[in-house]
Amino acid sequence: MKRWLTLTALLLAVILVMTGCSANKVGMGDSSSSMAAQNEAGGAAMDMAPEYANTAGETSSNTSGDEAWQSNEAKIIRTIDMEVETTNFDAFIAGVKKNVAQAGGYVQNSSVSGKRIRQDGSQDLRHGSLTLRIPKDKLDEVVSGVSDASNVTFQNEYADDISLTYYDTESRKKALEIEQERLMALLEKADDIEAIIRLEERLTEVRRQLEGYTSSLKQYDNMVDYSTLNIQISEVKSVTEKQGEGFLEQMGRGISQTFRDLGKMCRSFALFVVVNLPYILILAVIVALAVFFIRRSRRRRRNALDASIKKAEKMESDQKEEENE
Repeated sequence: MKRWLTLTALLLAVILVMTGCSANKVGMGDSSSSMAAQNEAGGAAMDMAPEYANTAGETSSNTSGDEAWQSNEAKIIRTIDMEVETTNFDAFIAGVKKNVAQAGGYVQNSSVSGKRIRQDGSQDLRHGSLTLRIPKDKLDEVVSGVSDASNVTFQNEYADDISLTYYDTESRKKALEIEQERLMALLEKADDIEAIIRLEERLTEVRRQLEGYTSSLKQYDNMVDYSTLNIQISEVKSVTEKQGEGFLEQMGRGISQTFRDLGKMCRSFALFVVVNLPYILILAVIVALAVFFIRRSRRRRRNALDASIKKAEKMESDQKEEENE
């Protein structure tokens, strides 16, 4: 009897253990299925996860960027620096600005320091600086005009090829635009709150990156389409002698400079006379009066001397007559 009771107890224990195990398996199965469901719901939000999107975007953008750089035109930023001399400061600056406007460009920065040449010819010279943005196909034409209107003492040109950077940025932008469209399509279909939140967060990040790339491309386009011309302008009384001039050219330049100096001297003298004419007239009157009084005084002295001489001669003559008598 005891044996049967013992066997019965063991059998019940085995049954309870097996029941517990099966319950655990069922619970684990339910938990696994629940997690799978959650993953499936969240998978829609993570289809375009940042890690995946960035990796895919970088790979596709780099590859397409290289291909675009090889197949499209080069993106080159041209910049020219010039130092010039001019004897007609105001007219030169006005002419340069006019030529730039006619070429479709604009003045980005302009400054002038110092004072103009004085009317008496004294050397009080000015210095100017111009930063000009000119359409790339008109740059050489404007530079030629500057060279013809002034004496160029220094010129330097350099080019920055940004083709790879430009087309890589353009490819990244296109990849993000595609991703944005997919995210918006997923957002319309999403019905899970967590998935919607993740999609909106990624969509916000994509839009922020798109704005940055768009701004960069606009800046690149402006720098490529409009070349930069920097001009440092010095006002001079005479331009610096150019290197390599022959003897006749130097002699001609020297003679021209002599005539210019002579003309400036004559103009300065005439200007001095006109400006100081009232003082000159007053001085002339004073000098004339002084001369008049001096001459009259001399005349009086001369007359007095003549009168005394005649008187002396008459007295001498009278003495001689008395002695003869």
